[in-house]
Parts: sequence; structure tokens; C-alpha cells
Amino acid sequence: MHFYGKLVVAPLNIILYNVISGHGPELYGVEPLSYYIINGFLNFNFAFFLALVSLPFLMICTLVFKWSAHRSKSN
Repeated sequence: MHFYGKLVVAPLNIILYNVISGHGPELYGVEPLSYYIINGFLNFNFAFFLALVSLPFLMICTLVFKWSAHRSKSN
């Protein structure tokens, strides 16, 4: 981090270059969303599926727990 004489955060620099500067597509190209979904399944198979399902599952569980707590208070 200190070799360059300033604070360097590599993931932030990648995002700034590819998203903010607009030069990213010229260097690496652009792929459709389906490419990234298929690539995620090929590289991380079951773990990728669990990661995709986790957020909706968490929201459903939160709603069910709030609903059951509200229902038990009213009885």
C-alpha cells in the first residue's frame, strides 16, 4: 500500500477504471448478463446458486418471523 507513496486500494481502482472512466469496455469488451450468470454457475456451481437464493430467502424468513410475532402478540 505504501510502495506508491499513496494509499492504493486495488478493488476500488478496478471499479473506478471500468465503471467510472468508461475505458473498461474498450480494453476487455462487454458481455450480456447471461454470460455472467452462466459463468457463475460453471465456476461456483452450488455455492453460486446458494448465493443467489440467500437474499430472497432471508427476506421471506424476516417477513414470516415478523408476521408470526405480530400474530402471537394479538392472541
